[in-house]
Amino acid sequence: MSILPRGSALLGVTLFTLVCVARSTTRPHVLLVASDDLGWNDVSWHNTDVLTPNLAALAKQGIILTDYHVYKVCSPTRASFMTGRLPNRAGLHNFISHDDPSAISAKYFLLPQALKTAGYQTHTVGKWHLGFWDWPYIPSNRGFDTTFGYMTGAEDYYTHRNGKGCDGLDLTYCVGTNLTAQPQYNGTYSTFMYKDRLQKIISEHDSSVPLFIYFAAQSVHEPIQAPVQYVEMYPSNYAGGSLNRRTFAGMVTAVDDVVGNITTYMYDAGLWANTLLIFSTDNGGNLGASGNNLPLRGGKFTFWEGGTRGVAFVSGPAVPTAARGTISGGLSHACDWYATIVDIAGINPSSLPKSTAIDSVSLKNMLFSPGTVSPRDSIVHESVQGSTNGTATSGKIRWREWNLYLGNPGYGGYPKPGQSQKDAKDPEPDACSKSPCLFNVTASIEELPANDVAKENPDVVATLIKMLGAAAWDCPDGLCSTDTYSGTATACDSLKKYGAFGPWAPLGPPPPPPPQVVRFTQGSFCLVHTPPKGDGDLGFLEMGDCSTNAARWSLATAASGTEGKVPVIVSADPALLQQSKAPCLHVDHHDRNNSCDGTPSSNPTFVQTCAHGNDFTYVDGNIKNQNCPNWGTSGACLVGSTVPNASIGNGPCSVAGASWTMQPIDLLL
Repeated sequence: MSILPRGSALLGVTLFTLVCVARSTTRPHVLLVASDDLGWNDVSWHNTDVLTPNLAALAKQGIILTDYHVYKVCSPTRASFMTGRLPNRAGLHNFISHDDPSAISAKYFLLPQALKTAGYQTHTVGKWHLGFWDWPYIPSNRGFDTTFGYMTGAEDYYTHRNGKGCDGLDLTYCVGTNLTAQPQYNGTYSTFMYKDRLQKIISEHDSSVPLFIYFAAQSVHEPIQAPVQYVEMYPSNYAGGSLNRRTFAGMVTAVDDVVGNITTYMYDAGLWANTLLIFSTDNGGNLGASGNNLPLRGGKFTFWEGGTRGVAFVSGPAVPTAARGTISGGLSHACDWYATIVDIAGINPSSLPKSTAIDSVSLKNMLFSPGTVSPRDSIVHESVQGSTNGTATSGKIRWREWNLYLGNPGYGGYPKPGQSQKDAKDPEPDACSKSPCLFNVTASIEELPANDVAKENPDVVATLIKMLGAAAWDCPDGLCSTDTYSGTATACDSLKKYGAFGPWAPLGPPPPPPPQVVRFTQGSFCLVHTPPKGDGDLGFLEMGDCSTNAARWSLATAASGTEGKVPVIVSADPALLQQSKAPCLHVDHHDRNNSCDGTPSSNPTFVQTCAHGNDFTYVDGNIKNQNCPNWGTSGACLVGSTVPNASIGNGPCSVAGASWTMQPIDLLL
């Protein structure tokens, strides 16, 4: 399978300057693109020997970040994307292996869940790698409407099998708790496969609804595999004749083409004019798999800048004109995308049902108003608890211009593209192991051994060691650990059940789907639950604005004394759900005796708790009181109006106002 020609892929990039004048005032569409193991020296604006014309065009027409940071391996960075937390406060100090029974806490309110509160449709394509041992942890149960990709950290680009531990397919399509293996893609290069999925999502999307796509590309993680047409874009003597580096470069160019294709798809679907595209790596380049980070020291698996300073840019027509073509040297971290996207999407953080993004700060002003300083002055990359409170045994902290390393950061060599770590020896193998190292990285990002100024700045070292120790023990919300499973089942067991990797503990049926969320409309207006005004008040009903949370209703069941469970219509207002209040449509308690005779009740509030039996349900276009014996003909229907703020009555099912349209909407997970 071949992707679009490079010229047409680039078309989407070059067009955004022409369509930006027509920018919509609605919430922007957001594309968060994460490349796997892409090094500092693996993109053309840092290294002209690598072919990334689409990425370079987007970067240069947007905002290039030069002091942006990630974790040294993948899962912790991806946790930062989704949670808005620094890795150590998400309980992650390493990647999650394919059979690791741990996952980021189910108590976190993830980025797609936040966007769902503003009406976004959300999709993830590609790598998850944040844990999947039970159903609550798969991405389609964490705010994404759909997910297509793999749960673990690495697999073959063509067979999509993870051969570690137990050889099995790791490619699924998920909607809620419906997980389906995808064996039909055997033989298809994953980059092409994901391109086709992205095209389908984008081409079928309603342009009036804001869209969020998290595309976590497999490229350029090992194994080193690329279609021959991409390898042949580089000469045989490329990188000193290294076939691995040449193939790796082809992988980079293939994913560059896909990003160009995405912009074209967005333009063709009428979405590009109001799109924000964020591009980030998840860690530094893997020096053992042909990645490169020059002039930075070290790479993936190390805390040197080569492992934690990441390639990133922001682009698209949603970027203000004044900010385009700029370079931002402000300090930033992967966890900051959470608050930044929420801010740019126009969501008030205080309106979210809950907030666990405790480390994320919005970069909107820094990015969109050139010259604005960064809202952060420090990043705790890692901090391992010492034996007493307030101490740390190892870690890395960035504060202002300073990088402090406590303990050995790992391999610290400077290999050239195509050169192995064995041939590029670490100039200081025991660096920082005997005493802390300190580097001024605003003066020089190379962190050469000769530039260690710890001895010349003892006060700075003491301050940063104290900050590092405090960070190791600081967990303000008590949610700084992963959720784990301690049973006997393993990830390999899931292969037998689903035909691909999936939840394995317990290996029972998936939980039932959540209640359907709908809006009931009369003409141009919706049934709206006006919030309570005081203790004991459950509010009242009127016709009003369909876009408000108060117009959201769940079709559910509730206990009804000796009658068992009955269908009910429950308010799905997130603010009320957060307070554990779920008011039901209900015949007014004071008019119960005469509410089934077809006569409108005199004071219909129609809001009660869900503990009673005479609630309403939706049948054949009517919202009917299910306890009335003659509900099908003479009465007990909810009667609305096409007038805003009109009161709601209980009356005959035959009148025009008793006919309701039920419109399914996205569920707030």
